[in-house]
Amino acid sequence: MQDNDKQIFFYEHDFYVFSNFSSFKLNWKGHDWMTSEHAYHSEKFPNSPEIIEELKQTRSAHDALKLSEKYKDMRREDWDLVKLGIMEEVLMAKAHQHPY
Repeated sequence: MQDNDKQIFFYEHDFYVFSNFSSFKLNWKGHDWMTSEHAYHSEKFPNSPEIIEELKQTRSAHDALKLSEKYKDMRREDWDLVKLGIMEEVLMAKAHQHPY
């Protein structure tokens, strides 16, 4: 699939910067994250500093995703209710920190 006037596929070349997997560091709630994907997954575990620290050590957005799935049973109970708002906040922070 390719980008077109109706859809943008974030893994295509022109719009990859909008992907959570793109390599733009993000300062989120006083912590530096390798990607917005890392920051997003950290919000799943607000009461688990050990998991958050483990997320900080992951080498890629894909690894952060895999790690969050490993601890799926430990994520916050209201995750399905709050995840969209959190994603919006994370992406706004990314856009403000990286005008590119």
